Amino acid sequence: EVNIGRAPVRGRPAVILTEHLVPLWPSGKPVSPAKLADIQSILHLIPEDAQSFYNGVICDDAIEDDIDGLDTVDFEIQYDDNI
Repeated sequence: EVNIGRAPVRGRPAVILTEHLVPLWPSGKPVSPAKLADIQSILHLIPEDAQSFYNGVICDDAIEDDIDGLDTVDFEIQYDDNI
């Protein structure tokens, strides 16, 4: 007879942290209007089973995507003159 049951687990039992964690944004974290527009523009590329999550995203006009406060690129762009 072949035993196809689970082998005994070795090591310490896993600690399930989700029971002890409190969500930071239980109703969802708002995003900027520009980010919401981007999400909605590519919604047709997202699988249908995940679209309900992205349809529930909320936006807040007070949120800016620019974290460091710069409106321009904060690195140097190198152009190749040979192209």
